Amino acid sequence: MFKKSINLLKKNPVIILLYAAYMVIMFLIIFILFPKDLSQFNNPDPATFNFVAYGIIMMKMLLASFIMFLLGLLFLAGYGNMISEAVIQGETSIASFLPGLQKFFVRILLAMLLLAAFAIGFSIVLSLIIILFTVFLAINGSTSIYIASIISTSISLILVVFSSPFIMLWYPSIFIDNLGVIQGLKSGAKVGVKNYWKLILVMVILGIPIAANTFLNFNSMADGVIFTPSYIIILIIVSIISIVILPATFILYKENSNIVNMKYNQEQGIN
Repeated sequence: MFKKSINLLKKNPVIILLYAAYMVIMFLIIFILFPKDLSQFNNPDPATFNFVAYGIIMMKMLLASFIMFLLGLLFLAGYGNMISEAVIQGETSIASFLPGLQKFFVRILLAMLLLAAFAIGFSIVLSLIIILFTVFLAINGSTSIYIASIISTSISLILVVFSSPFIMLWYPSIFIDNLGVIQGLKSGAKVGVKNYWKLILVMVILGIPIAANTFLNFNSMADGVIFTPSYIIILIIVSIISIVILPATFILYKENSNIVNMKYNQEQGIN
């Protein structure tokens, strides 16, 4: 599917250019509004802690997060329509962006909100597991917070990777088959299960540079130093990989959705 995705991008360079422009805007927001170093706030002494400066930084981060969420929502609605058009018809143009925005905006908004709810619930469960695991290590004599944190982070990454195939084809299903949010989730999950290990491979490809940066710079990140040189490199690498992976997921869904849905209908006795 990666080869087909690359060929699709070669035939439709507008997809690459639009994605590159979007990522440049995102990077500018991150570099301008996100703090580069939070280590100055590691001092727990209330007498010397600068609450005003900390509050300003937190407000900037909230503003950046809101702007990125809104831009991501608008971009995905139009960009997804362009990719689905290229996958189905073989070609697309920038003229398909606005119609996609008008047609899919509400559905993508609802899907994002539902995904956020899933993420919050998943994070709560994951936090409980990590806390129990950390307590277990402490009871058994482990005094290294670093080792406990590394193991906990590894568990988190593994759980995220192995659960991702159930939702990775959610958005492609909405665009390719013009489905609603819930039906798209069901259809995407069925195709995702059929192609589980292919999607695991996709997550591993995306996760390797992120995990490598996390483990190599774990102490710096724990101290609040965010913008290390490797962090910037990882952002660029992941962005380049994503340009190929996103169309690949649409292609994978398109090639398998009819077969999976037909088999499901036969099992359910639906004509």
